[in-house]
Amino acid sequence: AGKGPSVSLDTVRVSAARRYIAEAENRLFFAGDSKFGIKGTLNHDGITSENVVDSGTGSGAAKRLWANKTATQIVDDLVKGVAAVEDGNIFKARVLVIPSSAKARLSKNFSDATPMTIMRWLKEEGVYFEKVIVTNALKATVNTYNTDAFMILDNDPEIIELAVVEEMSMLDPVDDILGNSEMAVVERCAGAFLRHPKAVYVGQGI
Repeated sequence: AGKGPSVSLDTVRVSAARRYIAEAENRLFFAGDSKFGIKGTLNHDGITSENVVDSGTGSGAAKRLWANKTATQIVDDLVKGVAAVEDGNIFKARVLVIPSSAKARLSKNFSDATPMTIMRWLKEEGVYFEKVIVTNALKATVNTYNTDAFMILDNDPEIIELAVVEEMSMLDPVDDILGNSEMAVVERCAGAFLRHPKAVYVGQGI
């Protein structure tokens, strides 16, 4: 048998637990949990949430899909979101949050005349975001809109933060009679604490 690098089982467990907790935090932060009456950022009262402009090819809802839009039309959607967040010069559109489908579209060339991708153009020439986050929480199957969406927000901790009541902790492992081991991981989280809903914009239908 081949030999790979030695990795502590505890290290693997901690890594897997942190990944699972991070995914759960994302879902709770963005989509909430109706079972426990927790609202996410996407369905918080007071945020600006609307369909993107029907500027693409096709008909009906297909005209909103980024797959059917030019780079310029996609940028127009983002510029509209930035303008909504920064209206009144109180908040800053610091973060863009997108699903994986949108990341794939933004990874394509801005035009046939340049090898620069849409994402790179946004960072260097156009709408600048301090951070771009890709998460499944904005996918139609997870969010509350039943359609892929993007979010633009000011992530200043004074505006929005994840309310973690108890940090992640791992209990002692429990072995069954066959030697299989299980370890419980505990974290208490109350979801998104959004103080200023106007600092959040959601564009639906992408």
